[in-house]
Amino acid sequence: MNRHLVPVLFLVVLTLVVFGQVRGFEFINYDDTDYITRNEMVSGGLSSEGVSWALTAGRSATWQPLVWISLMADMRDGEADPGVFHTTNLVLHVLNGLLLYFLLFLLTGEAVPAFFVAILFAIHPLHVESVAWVTERKDVLSTFWGLLSLLAWVRWVRRGGAVWYAAAAVTLALGLMAKPMLVTWPFVMLLLDWWPLERWGKVSVAALVKEKLPFFAIIIAASVIAFKVQSGDQAVASWETLTLANRLTNAVAAYGAYLAKTVWPTGLSILYPHPYMTGGTPLSALAVSGGAASLAVITALVWWQRRRRYLLVGWFGFLGTLVPVIGLVQIGVHAYADRFTYVPLIGLFVAIVWLARDLAGQRGARVLVAVGAVAVLGLSVMA
Repeated sequence: MNRHLVPVLFLVVLTLVVFGQVRGFEFINYDDTDYITRNEMVSGGLSSEGVSWALTAGRSATWQPLVWISLMADMRDGEADPGVFHTTNLVLHVLNGLLLYFLLFLLTGEAVPAFFVAILFAIHPLHVESVAWVTERKDVLSTFWGLLSLLAWVRWVRRGGAVWYAAAAVTLALGLMAKPMLVTWPFVMLLLDWWPLERWGKVSVAALVKEKLPFFAIIIAASVIAFKVQSGDQAVASWETLTLANRLTNAVAAYGAYLAKTVWPTGLSILYPHPYMTGGTPLSALAVSGGAASLAVITALVWWQRRRRYLLVGWFGFLGTLVPVIGLVQIGVHAYADRFTYVPLIGLFVAIVWLARDLAGQRGARVLVAVGAVAVLGLSVMA
């Protein structure tokens, strides 16, 4: 039997058990109407005119042509059936879980840790918003292309070939056309060069950076487009509205909130108002100091255990992939958002699972599986 058959089937079935209910959900009156039912281009279905509009539109303060095109493709005979839209989100989420599993296996050759990371990614309650909210098609779609980009890039690193390199670049560009969150991807590649690829030292840092210059060019172009669209729609908060101190203190508190909700995902909301904007509650000293302490302590522990390279990669992957949405460039009125963790939590899960694997050892493998099963069951219920 193929060694991947059982984990793949389990991953798909568990994801469907937890999220299959979304197929019966309706649209919600929070951006879904603006994106679909009141958007004449989307509600008109897939057409050359619609595709042309999608490639140039800055509606909803975002340049996301692939999102618009995918939503158009979900229209059925001029009707917007919520079940169809939700099913597409679900399918993309299932595919993302599978892609993550195979990416981690390709990188490390370890199926069990890769499986547990993929499971945590697939069922964590913080990811409900990205899957169950049609408007967040951008999360599941951009991540789909982003994971394909990393898979192609790893193939290129291992085997060479211009086709794999080109595939990595093209799929990254497609991911950015769904959501600019992937602007961190070249930095993620550099982290993967450190572990598990262990190319640092074997290849000069200059060479590692040089080989990624086309990827940097792609993310710079996407960043410029995204910033122009968001600025033109007046979605970017000015420095008069939010000072640097406001942004930094909220960013620290947001990191703390993400860590807390990862461990204990309760009190989740579709909107956490920004403390320094209209409707927000001022940050408490505890929120800021707690966030700062969490960041400092975890960073110190990770550095202390830096021989375990996966800790550095996972932790800095988490911190780094959140930078575009941590509020240094503030867009919207939220302090932070559950949906922003869709990609960053992968880093935390990698660090946690591989550390648990190391601490348990071969003798404790059964204990690790048992504890992991309990955690998975608990998260499944909470989701």
